[in-house]
Amino acid sequence: FDEVTEPSLVHFDIWENNIIVCGDEIAGILDWERALWGEPLMEDRFRSYGMNPYFLEGFGQTEFTRSEQRRLIWYNIWINLAFMGEHYTRMYGDEDSYRRTRDRMLTHWNRLFAAE
Repeated sequence: FDEVTEPSLVHFDIWENNIIVCGDEIAGILDWERALWGEPLMEDRFRSYGMNPYFLEGFGQTEFTRSEQRRLIWYNIWINLAFMGEHYTRMYGDEDSYRRTRDRMLTHWNRLFAAE
């Protein structure tokens, strides 16, 4: 994390349903409760479930250093831990979503330490 020296405002939940578009312009962005000062790689579209080559090309970064890859794994762990907590605060009816999220988090956890 020492490489991150300039903070950026990170929404941390920017995805298609949180963007209001009017014509060909962005008119608004919803759900700022996770916003923080950090690095752009923290943003939702860099998560393992949301990354696609068109986004990366538009962002201007299609490859990541080893250090950036490790930070991406940490950010995946962080958001999955948040999702696990939200399972209970949002009172989802079954445990399936919690188990899937926990399994994703553990997969990233194992990737983090396998990469050392």
